[in-house]
Amino acid sequence: MWPACVAVSLAIIGVTRKFAKKGAAVTGLVLGILGVVIAAIWMAVLAAAVSSADQTLNSEHKVEYGVTTNGKASVSYWTSGGTSHQDVTSKNSGTGQGAMASCSGSGLGADKKK
Repeated sequence: MWPACVAVSLAIIGVTRKFAKKGAAVTGLVLGILGVVIAAIWMAVLAAAVSSADQTLNSEHKVEYGVTTNGKASVSYWTSGGTSHQDVTSKNSGTGQGAMASCSGSGLGADKKK
């Protein structure tokens, strides 16, 4: 963005000079303004992308997982508060098939927001 601003400044000086050819100065002015506009659009798109990524990372996520076991099982997962453990037992006693558990937690750095 700075080179485009310098180009605009120098082009304005070139255009305002008396008794000088102004073709290169006008070209520099047009390209400098074009550079400022492109840089501004690029910065706006980048800011929107960063904001969207921040909202996605810091939103609450729900995870469901299935555990197949013949007895007790322990599931470990990481949250922003640290590592968590959850003991899972089968809902279908005797077979151990289809034990379901779910957890929910906030994303990375969500505890820093408030």
